[in-house]
Amino acid sequence: MKKVLSLVLVLFTVVLLLASCGEKTAPQETVDEATEMLVLYNKPSEADKVKAANFTLPSKLEYEGYTMDVAWTVEGGDGLVTIVEGDEKDTIKVNKYADKDTEFTLKATVSSGKVKNTTTAFTYVIKQYVIASWDYWKENVTGVQMNIKGVIVAKYPYNAENKNTGLFIQDLDGEHGYFAYRIKCDSQSAYDTDLAIGNVIEVNGTTSLYNGFREMGAGCTYDVVKDDAGKIVTAEVKKVAIDDFVTDMTKLDELQGMMATLTGFKVKSIEWNTNTADTFEEKGAGSVYVTLTKGGKDIKLYLSTSNQLTLADLVSEYSKLGIGYTVNVEGPISWYNAGQLYPCAGGITVTSTEVTPEDKIAAELLTVSIPANVTEPTAITLPGNGNTYSDVKYTWQIEGAEDSYSADGRTITFLPTEGVKEVTLTLTATCGTVTETKEFKVSVIAGDPSYTDIVASAYNLEAGAALDGKYRLYGEIVSIDTAYSEQYGNITVTIAVEGAEDKPIQCFRMKGDGCAELKVGDKITVEGVIKNYKGTIEFDAGCAFIGLGEIVDPAKIVKAAYRLENGETIENVTLTGVITSVDTAYSEQYGNITVTIVIGDLEDKPIQCFRAKGAEGVDISGLAVGDTITITGVVKNYKGTIEFDAGSLVSEIVKAAE
Repeated sequence: MKKVLSLVLVLFTVVLLLASCGEKTAPQETVDEATEMLVLYNKPSEADKVKAANFTLPSKLEYEGYTMDVAWTVEGGDGLVTIVEGDEKDTIKVNKYADKDTEFTLKATVSSGKVKNTTTAFTYVIKQYVIASWDYWKENVTGVQMNIKGVIVAKYPYNAENKNTGLFIQDLDGEHGYFAYRIKCDSQSAYDTDLAIGNVIEVNGTTSLYNGFREMGAGCTYDVVKDDAGKIVTAEVKKVAIDDFVTDMTKLDELQGMMATLTGFKVKSIEWNTNTADTFEEKGAGSVYVTLTKGGKDIKLYLSTSNQLTLADLVSEYSKLGIGYTVNVEGPISWYNAGQLYPCAGGITVTSTEVTPEDKIAAELLTVSIPANVTEPTAITLPGNGNTYSDVKYTWQIEGAEDSYSADGRTITFLPTEGVKEVTLTLTATCGTVTETKEFKVSVIAGDPSYTDIVASAYNLEAGAALDGKYRLYGEIVSIDTAYSEQYGNITVTIAVEGAEDKPIQCFRMKGDGCAELKVGDKITVEGVIKNYKGTIEFDAGCAFIGLGEIVDPAKIVKAAYRLENGETIENVTLTGVITSVDTAYSEQYGNITVTIVIGDLEDKPIQCFRAKGAEGVDISGLAVGDTITITGVVKNYKGTIEFDAGSLVSEIVKAAE
């Protein structure tokens, strides 16, 4: 019996030894360091300390080759917090319905075998659960966590990739609205069932302000409201007729997110914002602005696949429209992308396709475009009739210095000679017995337009019109109109150009490195499309912050080089361009190479780099077509060839992708 007992003890000891051989226990110092890393990478920010939804924390740590367990415990919380253990992460379940502000603390025990380190990790708070009033929502537009309650009136298509959508929500009194941006939604089924139009929901999130539009920021969450029988509560979707105050921004501001209606408005213009009518179906995306008018008041619709419409919906709504048509519209009030109303799928009803002569002329005049600035000999053919309505006939008159243009029938050639000369083209459009005139002013400029020339041309634009192409301005910030948005990476400022301080230019939703730090008084360079938006002269959304100080447009330098006479030069020029040809291979003997580069999209103005050399530490021996180089030197006209003179230095090389 003793022998048997001894044998059992020996076997038990062997099993324990074998088990312990399979474990890799970290020393105490390593466990302590791992615990510090746990705190470092999971410590919540001040905003993240406020919890109203479930969240996760790691239950395993990999550190210095050791796998360690993390056990979480909760202290406080009044029973509102529980922990569900998982293989890699533990779920901290939070009951948001707190009757007062309630703190809780999570403690983590990090262990490797018997070596443990317990640390008081993080303290959080569950705010007292209160449904915010609309006044509180309006007054706390950024960075405040709150709960709102209302009925869904419209929604974006479901984003299956990111599992979210956008919701327009009306309060239960039917007086005010909300918008929930990228609200979390786990499945298409939940989108169809929980987030059906007319359902009453509660939304929890942090407020955000995007270019004047109040919203619950990305990542907000929802709960469907149910009755005692477990049935989803629904409510009536009220529709606000806004015909009488479409230009009353204060009134529309109060109704953001509400469902609105327009009755008997005429289509004034249709303008593609992204892609075109010919390509958006092929690309599967697009957006279009539609300006409606009634009684001298305009309102802009925004139809887009990036927001409330599927591609099929956009095709359907767009195909209904025609300039001059009379329509009724239904959709939520919004502030995005300069749109004021988002038509829903099926939200546009055409009540009349009759187009009056006045409508035809108004529609056609919007399509006629004449360049505001001309810096090179430019020929244009003036149209003789409308594009859509051929019964709209045109006649033209031209006035200006005779040496600034030549005319051959309807072909006008602008001829920059000296200084700045103004030419006025007057278009008379006739349809039946109805006649309208429109003036186009053209600055014919010898050389590139100055900043003040560009501003002057911009201030000659009619509402809705834009200067052709992109322009660059240098000016001082006189106001910050919309603070920098971390979420969208843009800012809206207004600048004044020296010599044209009475003609400010707004830089709408400007983007670029360094935008977040901009302040009044900074002198900056901005580039983009300049337009007249309802009387505001502005760089269009997405304009680029080039940098602090004056940064000259490389295209200006290239164009100036092409105006050089034989033998003339420009000193100390730096340009960056793509090599389009290697004209003379690299010479080991002389350490130089001759290549031709194109700067930006100026393919018709190549510049040869004659016998270029590498700056100190720059190897140019392997330069090839497609490489991008930065070169500095003297630019000249050598017998008709525009080139960097021999010995110019290549300071930077970016090799073409293989």
